[in-house]
Amino acid sequence: MPHHAVLSHRAEELIELRLDDLEHNHLAHPAKHISPAKALLRNLWVLLLCGGVLTVVLLGKSRLHVAEPLEHVHAVNSAEPYFVPLGSAPIKYLYIANIAAPWHGAAGDSSGGHRRRRRGLLGAAADAVSQQTAALLEPLFAAGVGGTAAAAAAGRTLKDPAALQALHLKQLMKQQLSHPHRVLAAAAPPGGPEPSAPPQLTMQIMQRNTTKAAAVAAAAAPSIEALPNAVLSPAAYGFHSVSQAVTCNLKEGQAVKCNAAITTSSLSDAFEEGQENFLVLSLNTPGQVAVELHFSEIGKLGYAKNWLALAILLGMLVAIATEKVHRMWCAFVAAFAMMSLLLWCNMTPSLAKVTEFLDESTLGLLFGMMILVGKLKDTGLFEVLCAATLKASRGKMWLLSVLMMYITACVSAFLDNVTTMLLMGPITISMMKTANGRDPRPMLMAQVLMSNIGGTATMVGDPPNIIIGTALQRYLGFVDFILHLAPGVIAASVPAAALILWLYRKELLGPIPDYSKVLSTVGQYRVTDWDLMAKSGYVMVVVLLGFLLHPLHHLDPAWFAIIGASILCIITSRLDVEEIMHSVEWDMLLFFAAQFVMVECAAEIGMIDMIGGWLEAIIRAAPAQQRTLVAVQILLWASAFISGILDNIPYTITMVPVIDFLASSGLGLNIQTLAWALAFGACFGGNATLIGASANIVTATILERQGFPMSFLGWMRVGIPVTIATVAIANLYMFRYCF
Repeated sequence: MPHHAVLSHRAEELIELRLDDLEHNHLAHPAKHISPAKALLRNLWVLLLCGGVLTVVLLGKSRLHVAEPLEHVHAVNSAEPYFVPLGSAPIKYLYIANIAAPWHGAAGDSSGGHRRRRRGLLGAAADAVSQQTAALLEPLFAAGVGGTAAAAAAGRTLKDPAALQALHLKQLMKQQLSHPHRVLAAAAPPGGPEPSAPPQLTMQIMQRNTTKAAAVAAAAAPSIEALPNAVLSPAAYGFHSVSQAVTCNLKEGQAVKCNAAITTSSLSDAFEEGQENFLVLSLNTPGQVAVELHFSEIGKLGYAKNWLALAILLGMLVAIATEKVHRMWCAFVAAFAMMSLLLWCNMTPSLAKVTEFLDESTLGLLFGMMILVGKLKDTGLFEVLCAATLKASRGKMWLLSVLMMYITACVSAFLDNVTTMLLMGPITISMMKTANGRDPRPMLMAQVLMSNIGGTATMVGDPPNIIIGTALQRYLGFVDFILHLAPGVIAASVPAAALILWLYRKELLGPIPDYSKVLSTVGQYRVTDWDLMAKSGYVMVVVLLGFLLHPLHHLDPAWFAIIGASILCIITSRLDVEEIMHSVEWDMLLFFAAQFVMVECAAEIGMIDMIGGWLEAIIRAAPAQQRTLVAVQILLWASAFISGILDNIPYTITMVPVIDFLASSGLGLNIQTLAWALAFGACFGGNATLIGASANIVTATILERQGFPMSFLGWMRVGIPVTIATVAIANLYMFRYCF
């Protein structure tokens, strides 16, 4: 058939389907007899609501500033602390959100950090000079200051430390222009910090005495020859600290997020009212780093913002549990509420920033796998697999349940659990419908719980493990996950399976009714489209192989899912896009997107940092000989609890830097032990609630599409006991690392 004829035929089909939909909607929803005036008055609240939102936007327009590229990116090097004038207004609650670029170290540092490829926007900006310093340099360039003698003479006559700062940086810039790819600092000067000192970025509030500034700065200034190797404290520029210092440990090849709050109680006795305040950033070791700096004076709201964020989160959970509103809309309302709180705190993110909050890996993986599974479903493969499983059960429901649970757990150990449930969900639903029309919810619930447990055994089995393994790849390898986590997973899976069977004893135990009739029915199942089966099978095999080879290529699994789905659609459905999109669960993807935005906004506000700070404080307070035991207990149980109410993906992203910091703080804690405790807690804890893990949402959405909605409270009735049992087993297993 010619191409235009195919399009014309397809258009006629779409028009006919649309007319049928209109007729159906007219019959299903007949017109309600209500006067226009009454309808307008009754729904006036909608106009008031929208008008209120518009009013809030207009009143907050001064806060809805969209930053220009690199507007908030500044350079800090060891010879030039970066300072921001804050004015003389009293400090009540100054909230600082700071992202430091990967540390490159000094040029002579044997660690090789300077040879690492610079990643992302911040790494590219590491050699940039802030607008503030460039403005200070302009008059010096115009005056033609240069050379050691001229610089010394200029330094003696400078009255303002900022001008001296500009003179120093002018010399650094001259060297940087002649060696643009060299890191400024080469080695620590005599008497300065050792090259092996851990690099730290310090943030604090400072003031300066203008009458003493020039003398202090001139006395502290090194020679021009030593300037590139110098570590100059803010005191060299006439500043003195008036608040507690906040330090951030910088990492090689990894950006570091460091939030801090400086309150009235943080100010020291040296603070003088009416003096100009400065936010000063400095380094303790030779080198340089780029920072993306945001700060805002929040006032009294700062003391309540974390609790307000927690209230929004709990409100969303309650709304989902009531099932009066679809969970997608609950997540959207919570996300907008979190962004409104950011607006109130003068921390409004741009639209580009909000899109960065999305976990494109999870969303892309789900999108691609939904299309691939939808194509496989059209071949009749799932019905054939269903028949094989029913025959293997020999008519015993408990054996069928155990087979499905452990097959799912084993598959999840090598595929991520989201992919596993997308593959296993249709098989289970088809199988349970065949088995005398049984409710598929208990079986799928058992499978997803075992999927989250089995996925903990390897680095690629569960998203939290992927996050931990990628972020801590200097300490952990693929084999390490199997050696240290798999024994605990095997130990936890046995009581978990027994507990699930007992909780669902009415549905998952006993004989399969009319087993002979069921066998005769499934004996007729065949693959209905071998051509599509071959194409889909080849693509799926390559995609799954790409997943399994993750330890070799370290590429995001979403790439393989999306590329595979695109190839399969092009070779099988070049013109039929609408039918393919029907296999995508858009409400699930939008729920995930809204949840990611909500949790990341909570992180920007500082709620998750507050929780991490609590955990850190408890661990630090423990006696040295019991610190490992306390750290394991806290990380394991707290992670399980928090992962039950938050999605475990953003929680794990937040906690990985915390355990890295604890392990490097001289507390005698082993980074591997902390990583295993976090993995067990985050993965097992995700079983507790419907929103605890991504695989849970996938399973609930599959069931809902088939007419079997899964309630939030119904999930908790089984999920919480299984979570407690498995975490308790993991706790006993982790004792091997504590003594």
